[in-house]
Amino acid sequence: MLGKLGKRQARARAILLLAAIALHTAPAAAQGEPPDQQQDLAHQIAQLNWTDGPNTVEIAGVAGIDIPAGYEMLSPPDGAKFLALNGNSVTPADDANDYILQNDDPDSGWFAILAYENGGHIPDTQPINPDQLLAIMQKYSEADNDNRRKHGILTMDLMGWAIPPAYNPQTHRLDWAFDFNNSDGSRTVNLNSRILGRDGDLKIIVVDDPDLLTKDLPDFNKAISGFSFNDGQRYEDFSQGDPVAGYGLANLIGGAGASQSPPPPATTPATPAPTPPTKPNHLPALLKALAALGIIGIIGAIAARLLARRG
Repeated sequence: MLGKLGKRQARARAILLLAAIALHTAPAAAQGEPPDQQQDLAHQIAQLNWTDGPNTVEIAGVAGIDIPAGYEMLSPPDGAKFLALNGNSVTPADDANDYILQNDDPDSGWFAILAYENGGHIPDTQPINPDQLLAIMQKYSEADNDNRRKHGILTMDLMGWAIPPAYNPQTHRLDWAFDFNNSDGSRTVNLNSRILGRDGDLKIIVVDDPDLLTKDLPDFNKAISGFSFNDGQRYEDFSQGDPVAGYGLANLIGGAGASQSPPPPATTPATPAPTPPTKPNHLPALLKALAALGIIGIIGAIAARLLARRG
C-alpha cells in the first residue's frame, strides 16, 4: 500500500490526461506503466515541498492563505514541478505562478490549481446572462468538437451549467461549473472560481469526480476560507488611475467570446491534438474530470480569433 504517496500518484495520473488532452503534449508515461515507475513518481511528488496546515502561504506577493490543519499546499516553483513531473510543458510564468491545494487525507479526491493573474482591476457591475452566455459557449464547443472528430479524439458536448454563474459582491468571488457529456459516455464537471483583487484576480480550478463535486465543495470552501488579499491589494482598495482590465465578469467565464450575440461559424479549426491515450474508456473518473480544462482553453482561443475577425 502506498498510502498518501499512492493518493498523490493517483492525482499525478490525472495530470497526465491534462497533458495529453488539454495541453496537446504527449504524456510522460504510458497508461499501465510498471508498478516500480508508478512508485517512483509517487515518491518524487511526495518529496516536493508540501506545506502542511496549520500554516500561512504567501501568494504572488499580493495575498495570503491560512491553510487549516488537515490540508496541504505546493507553492512555486513546486506547483510547476508537480505538473512537469507528470508530462506537462511548463513555462517560466508557470514556474512562478502555479499553486496546488488539497486535503491531505489519502481518501480525499479533489485538488485545486491556483494562479494569480495581474490583468488589471476587473469591473464587477457587468450583468451575467447565464442563458445567453451558455448559448455562446455551446457554439464554440461545437466548433471545437468538429476539430476533435477530425483527429479522432474524445468529443465533449456542453450540456449546461452544473453550477450556474454566481457572483458574491461582498467577497468578490465568482463561481461557475460547466457540465459536459463526453463521447465515451463519461461526464465532466470542474468548478471554476475567481476572487477579485485590486489589480487582478486569483484563478482557481477545482478538479474532482463529477459525482463527488457537490459533496466535496464544503471541504474545498473550508480549505480556501483563509484566503485574503493583503492590505492595499483588496478589491475595495482600487483608486482612480489604477490599471483597469478591458473585460468584465462574463469574460472571466467565456473569454473573449462573451459578447452580446452568438458568434459567426468558425472557419479555422483549433490546434490539432495528438493521438488520444489508449483505452480512454478505462480511465478512472477523476482522470476524465480534467478534460474540461482543455476544451475551455481551446474554446477561448477560438473565441479570441473570431472576435478579432469581427473587429
